[in-house]
Amino acid sequence: MLSPTFYDKLDPKYRERLLQLEEALKLAEEQETDKNICLDLFVNFSNQFIMPKVLWDKVFNLIQDSSQFRGHKNTAFYQFYFKKPDMEWMEYNKQKLYDYEFTDLPDDVKKFCYPHINLQKTFEVYQLYYACSFIPKSIIEKVERMKFLYCKIKSVEENVEEWIKALLEAEDKEFVEDNIEYRIGQDLTNKKLWKLYIEYLKKKADKKKLLQAYSKYCRFFLDDSEMLKEYRETVGNQKVSVPWKQGCAEFRFRFRKIRNSAFFFTSASVKKVAEFREINAYFCKKNCVFCGEVCL
Repeated sequence: MLSPTFYDKLDPKYRERLLQLEEALKLAEEQETDKNICLDLFVNFSNQFIMPKVLWDKVFNLIQDSSQFRGHKNTAFYQFYFKKPDMEWMEYNKQKLYDYEFTDLPDDVKKFCYPHINLQKTFEVYQLYYACSFIPKSIIEKVERMKFLYCKIKSVEENVEEWIKALLEAEDKEFVEDNIEYRIGQDLTNKKLWKLYIEYLKKKADKKKLLQAYSKYCRFFLDDSEMLKEYRETVGNQKVSVPWKQGCAEFRFRFRKIRNSAFFFTSASVKKVAEFREINAYFCKKNCVFCGEVCL
């Protein structure tokens, strides 16, 4: 399901959970069960842990009912999932990503004047169809500066510290955060980038986003006790909503056994494949420990 090199980079506890998911999916496929059961397995996993992009791709391939898309898209988006723009994903692709084409109509120069691959083309379209008056020299100079900055960002991609510094030169909070989150989503195992992002958020006033970043980190790097401690200290008595529905310690798939040690899904397991004890949908200091493990 995922490459051996990816598994090698995982924390032992997360690898164990992921292997449980893979085993359960294999059993479901062998029994030729309804696709909704496989979908439920993925959803139960994503309710507790950050899920890799490859698995989110499988989720959206399984969805048959268009009404299911929105809820799963919200969760996927929260977990740094990105899909190239199309009609179904258009509302979710407002990020200012420098390597993807600007998808909105260029009716406002402030919306597209950041480093990205087709900045010159977008600016030309804006000049031709949308500029109602003389374009200030300051805007033209900014476009040129952003074009240069795009080249600089591309040139330092291999050095993550220099890369973040280059992003910051755009002086655009959304641009910086969108590109860091996109890159994390492409490689969840990049612990260095995760920590640099958390350090960046510490300097900002958005405490909610900082705590949610800690929460996501601890839902992937399950063995990092030092970051968990740091997270607990940062949380204090605050309450910030998070989407997790189960505690990390309780992730188990349970199937009823039949002859020859085979497994099958009962009708009741279609909507509840794994049995969990739910927790409050927010975190504060008293909710930071659950069954001896992190629950954030």
